[in-house]
Amino acid sequence: MIEEDLAGLVDGETSPDIQARPSPRPSPFDISGLPVEGPALRIVMTVINTWRTCARGVPSG
Repeated sequence: MIEEDLAGLVDGETSPDIQARPSPRPSPFDISGLPVEGPALRIVMTVINTWRTCARGVPSG
């Protein structure tokens, strides 16, 4: 699905412990395995920021 530098970033299954509803605890993201050079780190940081922003805006319940 995704090739070159971005292969494997978002084309796998979602981890079973990820909850779809908001949690009072922030979700950790381990980006230590990403290369510093290339587009992957910037793209993943943008996705994480967008996800966290949206997660804060979703009403609980």
